[in-house]
Amino acid sequence: FGIGFHRNKRSKYTFRTSMEDVEGIGKKTITILLEKYRSLSNIKKAEEKELAILIGTAKARILKKHFEQ
Repeated sequence: FGIGFHRNKRSKYTFRTSMEDVEGIGKKTITILLEKYRSLSNIKKAEEKELAILIGTAKARILKKHFEQ
């Protein structure tokens, strides 16, 4: 019981991206972006206009500002 609990607790944080810390970007948005671009570096390289088509203008602006910092 103890080992199973520990493994479950530890595995929850195994697959986290830096986008999860961005205010206004949820798990659905992250899933959509990762399905299209396949990696965080490709998302960073994408233009704001491309992102806006997928996730909307406001979220694209928030995401680009986060990556510029």
